[in-house]
Amino acid sequence: MIVICLTGISVIYQRPLVQIALLALTIALLFILRPSAKARNSLIHRISRIGRIILIIFIFQLLFRRTGDVIFEYGLLRITDIGINYALASSLRFFLIILVAGLLMDYPFQDYLIALNARKFPYEISFIVAATIHFLPVFKRIFDNKMETLALRNISLKKLTLRQRLAAFKTLLIPVLANAIHNIQNRAISLELRAFRLHKTRTYFYQNKLASTDFVMIILTLILTVITLSVLQ
Repeated sequence: MIVICLTGISVIYQRPLVQIALLALTIALLFILRPSAKARNSLIHRISRIGRIILIIFIFQLLFRRTGDVIFEYGLLRITDIGINYALASSLRFFLIILVAGLLMDYPFQDYLIALNARKFPYEISFIVAATIHFLPVFKRIFDNKMETLALRNISLKKLTLRQRLAAFKTLLIPVLANAIHNIQNRAISLELRAFRLHKTRTYFYQNKLASTDFVMIILTLILTVITLSVLQ
């Protein structure tokens, strides 16, 4: 519910101040949900890596948005007020969506099934949602294994030029995608062998129910979202 509300407000209101406030709230939630020092260091490393990509997106959005009042111009380079506002809002929104997705990806696959079952979602829908969310972590894990293989062969991408690095990533992309698809095929075969969807109902070894604190958090999130939408209008 928190993820839906954060992304919904971010999409509806694209003003930079709103995006900055939502981004600060998301980062605070990420640090609260990661009490250990190791998890927080990993989070800081992730934010720094994502920040570099967002910075590149910001520069491209700034340079190619040429309408509006000119703030700075030199040759073909033109920076306008509309370009700055659009680049800032879109970059912050991308940053927010990626970080919010990080709230979902760090939980085990089975936790999603148990949680969605507690919300009375059909098992097929629960499985599709959990599998979709966990596709990117699977893809990242396979990519990290390939990078470790290169490191064992004393090949460091940081020492390569930008052109060589792009060629190396292009070469790695095909086997990584092939391994990810092969992994998905193995999961599909495993589901068939276990008679997936043979029965309308199923049992769980662990079965959770929503507690009173869960309902309080859901209601508070909805109330704060409604208040935020009414204030921003």
